Amino acid sequence: MASLGAFAFEETVTTCEQSDLEDTIRPFYQKVLGLSKSEQLEALTLNRDNHLAYLYKGLRYLPESHRVLDASRPWLCYWELHSLNL
Repeated sequence: MASLGAFAFEETVTTCEQSDLEDTIRPFYQKVLGLSKSEQLEALTLNRDNHLAYLYKGLRYLPESHRVLDASRPWLCYWELHSLNL
């Protein structure tokens, strides 16, 4: 059993993967937090053209690394279309 503050929970494959992901991205966030406000803005600015290309590609083709999400394809399409709408 693991705990998060006052909450206790059973560790599952999903919670372990979530924890691994958080550990992976934590250095990026720590680096960004150490930057000045203007540097943070530049580092976190969305590259619109690349983002649009990524979304359009996702609507046409499910990458090999996402094949396990095949059953979730309708949700992936929903979020890609929602992102395009924004």
